[in-house]
Amino acid sequence: MNESNCLDFEMEISLRQGREYPLAVNSPGSEARKTLRFPFDEIALENRLFKLERALTRSSGKHRLALSQEQLIVPEFGQELFETLFGH
Repeated sequence: MNESNCLDFEMEISLRQGREYPLAVNSPGSEARKTLRFPFDEIALENRLFKLERALTRSSGKHRLALSQEQLIVPEFGQELFETLFGH
């Protein structure tokens, strides 16, 4: 990809209101605002963070070509957050 295909933008996520976060995106020539709904309730997030911590702790120092089933939680969690923020 060359630099002419890149687009700079700024994103501001404001303080939450419940599970919703006001979101503003500014790029050259355009601006968008929307409300971002966090995909996890408190219990689901706590469960995910516990599993993330366990997977990361157990994987420290190990180098494998393929992720274990337990380690897959890390990229899956990141993908879910990415999709929440940038859409599908």
